[in-house]
Amino acid sequence: MRTGSRFGRIASGRVGRFLLVCAAAAALAACNETASDFGLAASQPKVMAPGVPISVESLSGGSEAMRTTFAGALSQEASQRQIEIVAAGSAPRYRIRGYLDAGPNDEGKVALAYIWDVYDTKLNQARRVEGAAEIGGSPSDPWAGVDDKALQAIAARSMNEIAGFLAAAGPSARAVKTAAAPKPATTAAKPMAYAPVED
Repeated sequence: MRTGSRFGRIASGRVGRFLLVCAAAAALAACNETASDFGLAASQPKVMAPGVPISVESLSGGSEAMRTTFAGALSQEASQRQIEIVAAGSAPRYRIRGYLDAGPNDEGKVALAYIWDVYDTKLNQARRVEGAAEIGGSPSDPWAGVDDKALQAIAARSMNEIAGFLAAAGPSARAVKTAAAPKPATTAAKPMAYAPVED
């Protein structure tokens, strides 16, 4: 799927720290509700992936407030799937970096797209998780159609797919290095073999 807007790259240590706080809050709250629209039905079973610690190193796209909301939703969904989110320096089994984009799809309808790149401990890409969901809004201002419900649904879809990979890989399985799917030509991505800058 093509989208009309660009992926921005905003690597920030604040994302990881915020996700850790949210993960703890979600576990204490024992939240069990998740968005049922945008392709993840309430009856669809959640994929569990206990025992595979991950760190979320960056999240790009949308406003800071939108990324904050999405990070909270993502932590809640991770907690429900028994995925442990740890700090980047705590020897995670996998490191993930996420991208959000909003824009018109091939049919001219506004969609919210997501990409998660999953890396192993040697920073080899182990998996790319990506998808999109149609949302309301105008192609001239696609981000205006991204509300909390859409972000929650995308978080649920993202974590279900990431959990599926983690469950299949297992805590000690080797990650398989795969070729990265091409990013939009306008993306200015850094090489992955670097330590993220902590703010």
